[in-house]
Amino acid sequence: MNEMKTAVVTGASQGIGRATSLLLAQNGFEVALVARSKNSLENVAEEISESGGRALIKQCDVRDEGAVQRCFAELRDEWETISLLFNNAGINEQGTLELSLEQFRSLFEVNVFGAFSVLQTAAPWFRQQGAGTIVNLTSIAGQTGFAGVGGYCATKFALRGLSESLHHELEPLGIRVTALSPSWVETPMAAPICPHPAEAQIAPTDIAEAVLYIHNLAPRVSLKELTIGCRADLC
Repeated sequence: MNEMKTAVVTGASQGIGRATSLLLAQNGFEVALVARSKNSLENVAEEISESGGRALIKQCDVRDEGAVQRCFAELRDEWETISLLFNNAGINEQGTLELSLEQFRSLFEVNVFGAFSVLQTAAPWFRQQGAGTIVNLTSIAGQTGFAGVGGYCATKFALRGLSESLHHELEPLGIRVTALSPSWVETPMAAPICPHPAEAQIAPTDIAEAVLYIHNLAPRVSLKELTIGCRADLC
C-alpha cells in the first residue's frame, strides 16, 4: 500500500468519532470526517489542523445512499488507497415494543442500512487494493439484549452479524474486518440511560486507542471482534 495513511470516520462530529479522528490524525493519518453536521465537522477539522494534522470534511448522511456514493467517489479522486474505515455512525432510542414502527425503522435506517451502505460502497476499493482495515462499531448490546433498549439492541445484533460475515469473506483477500463492541462509553448518546457514574465508564479516547490498535496489528493477525468492558469494581 501507499505510505500515506488514510482513514474514513463516519459519525466523526462528536463522541467516539471525534476522539478517533483526532487520535488517527495525531498518528499520521489523513482523515476524512463524515457526518451530517458541517459546523461540527469544521470544529473537529480545526482541532486536527491546529495539532498539525490534515482532515477532509465530507458532509454526508449515511441514510442517503447517493450521498455515500458521492462521498467515496470524491475520496477516490483524492486518495490512491484507503487504509482504514471506522464505520461508527449511529443513533440510540430508548424502548422496545413501546417504540413506534417509525422509531424502530429510524434506528435501522442509520445503524444498519447506513452502515451497510458505507460498507457496500467502500468494499470495492478495499478489494481492489487487497489490504486495509474495517472496524464496525457494534456494542455489547449486539451480544446481549438489554431491557428497555430492544430496538437499539436489534440494530447492533444485525450489524455484528454483518460484520462477522464480512470478516470471513474479506479476510482471505487481505482485508481485516473487526467488530468493536464496547460497554458503556461516556458520550452524549449514552448519558440519558447509563446507570454508572462517569468515572466508571469507558472514555471515547479508549475506543479511539482500540481502533488504532486494531489497525496496527500485523497482517497475519485475525481479529473478528474486540469487546471492551467497564471494570466491575468501578460500576
